[in-house]
Amino acid sequence: MALAENTSVASSEQVENSESETDTPIDGLPLVSKADLSEANGQDNNPAYVAVFGYVYDVTDIVEWENDEHIGAQAGADASSFFH
Repeated sequence: MALAENTSVASSEQVENSESETDTPIDGLPLVSKADLSEANGQDNNPAYVAVFGYVYDVTDIVEWENDEHIGAQAGADASSFFH
Protein backbone atom coordinates (compact mmCIF):
# COMPACT_ATOMS: atom_id res chain seq x y z
CA MET A 1 0.00 0.00 0.00
CA ALA A 2 1.07 3.59 -0.47
CA LEU A 3 0.25 6.66 1.57
CA ALA A 4 -2.05 9.00 -0.36
CA GLU A 5 -1.18 12.67 -0.42
CA ASN A 6 -4.78 13.36 -1.39
CA THR A 7 -6.61 12.54 1.84
CA SER A 8 -9.91 12.15 0.03
CA VAL A 9 -8.74 8.74 -1.22
CA ALA A 10 -10.01 6.15 1.22
CA SER A 11 -10.02 2.79 -0.53
CA SER A 12 -8.71 0.83 -3.47
CA GLU A 13 -12.24 0.78 -4.96
CA GLN A 14 -12.23 4.58 -5.04
CA VAL A 15 -8.79 4.53 -6.67
CA GLU A 16 -10.00 2.12 -9.37
CA ASN A 17 -12.99 4.35 -10.10
CA SER A 18 -11.03 7.62 -10.00
CA GLU A 19 -10.08 9.65 -13.05
CA SER A 20 -7.72 12.00 -11.21
CA GLU A 21 -3.97 11.51 -11.68
CA THR A 22 -3.40 12.43 -8.03
CA ASP A 23 -5.31 9.29 -7.01
CA THR A 24 -3.07 6.99 -9.07
CA PRO A 25 -1.49 4.31 -6.89
CA ILE A 26 2.27 4.46 -6.44
CA ASP A 27 3.94 1.48 -8.14
CA GLY A 28 0.47 -0.02 -8.68
CA LEU A 29 -0.17 -0.26 -4.93
CA PRO A 30 -3.54 0.69 -3.44
CA LEU A 31 -3.56 4.05 -1.69
CA VAL A 32 -4.28 4.57 2.01
CA SER A 33 -5.44 8.00 3.17
CA LYS A 34 -3.83 9.65 6.19
CA ALA A 35 -7.18 9.34 7.98
CA ASP A 36 -7.35 5.60 7.27
CA LEU A 37 -3.73 5.21 8.38
CA SER A 38 -4.47 6.88 11.71
CA GLU A 39 -7.45 4.55 12.26
CA ALA A 40 -5.23 1.52 11.57
CA ASN A 41 -3.56 1.85 14.96
CA GLY A 42 -4.17 -1.71 16.17
CA GLN A 43 -6.75 -0.60 18.75
CA ASP A 44 -10.39 -1.76 18.95
CA ASN A 45 -9.88 -4.66 16.52
CA ASN A 46 -8.43 -2.37 13.84
CA PRO A 47 -5.42 -3.53 11.82
CA ALA A 48 -2.01 -2.02 12.61
CA TYR A 49 -0.42 -0.11 9.72
CA VAL A 50 2.72 1.98 9.69
CA ALA A 51 3.94 4.28 6.91
CA VAL A 52 7.63 4.52 6.01
CA PHE A 53 8.75 6.90 3.24
CA GLY A 54 5.34 6.84 1.53
CA TYR A 55 4.78 3.09 1.71
CA VAL A 56 2.27 1.60 4.15
CA TYR A 57 3.00 -1.73 5.83
CA ASP A 58 0.56 -4.00 7.62
CA VAL A 59 2.28 -4.90 10.91
CA THR A 60 -0.81 -6.44 12.52
CA ASP A 61 0.65 -9.95 12.86
CA ILE A 62 4.29 -9.02 13.49
CA VAL A 63 5.32 -10.03 17.02
CA GLU A 64 7.55 -6.98 17.49
CA TRP A 65 4.46 -4.76 16.99
CA GLU A 66 2.35 -6.74 19.48
CA ASN A 67 1.56 -3.67 21.60
CA ASP A 68 1.02 -1.49 18.51
CA GLU A 69 4.44 0.14 18.87
CA HIS A 70 8.01 -0.83 18.06
CA ILE A 71 11.29 1.04 18.70
CA GLY A 72 9.20 4.04 19.69
CA ALA A 73 7.15 4.14 16.49
CA GLN A 74 3.38 3.89 16.84
CA ALA A 75 1.04 1.94 14.56
CA GLY A 76 -1.32 4.22 12.66
CA ALA A 77 1.36 6.82 11.98
CA ASP A 78 4.26 7.76 9.73
CA ALA A 79 7.42 6.17 11.14
CA SER A 80 9.82 7.47 8.49
CA SER A 81 11.85 9.41 11.05
CA PHE A 82 12.90 6.11 12.64
CA PHE A 83 14.52 4.96 9.37
CA HIS A 84 17.07 7.54 8.26
